[in-house]
Amino acid sequence: MLVNLNILNYNLLRPDLIRGSLVLTARNKPPVDKLAVVYDGECPFCSWYVDQPNITEDNFSKINARENPQVVQQLNRAGIDIDRDMVLMDQGQMYRGADALYRLARDNRQSGGWFSKLQKSLFSKHRIAVVIYPILRLLRGIYLRISGRPRIH
Repeated sequence: MLVNLNILNYNLLRPDLIRGSLVLTARNKPPVDKLAVVYDGECPFCSWYVDQPNITEDNFSKINARENPQVVQQLNRAGIDIDRDMVLMDQGQMYRGADALYRLARDNRQSGGWFSKLQKSLFSKHRIAVVIYPILRLLRGIYLRISGRPRIH
């Protein structure tokens, strides 16, 4: 789902205000000028995914939702439940869930590595991303329950 970012407070997404995130964009620009993903830093699957070489680029920011409640509040105001969906922000547009995975895979420029190839082949097809994403979300939920980790809210 595509959401207009005009409703978000860009100041809350400035790299110097984001705690616990690896921010690779220029310090004087909000990460949404480039590419940023909001993810659950206590989910090892989510963390592993955003640490992949095809994801980590010079123009990419990782925002750990658990360490940035102000970002989560802004997303909640936009009608986005970060417990249900990872969020990708790209040049003023926001994608969530399967659409975020699809967008990352579609824009994947890496040709090497098994993960890169798997991601590109699976998630660059929107219909497949829409089917697989709820399964991934379910597995994340099961893991968080078993490990005793709370929801983000």
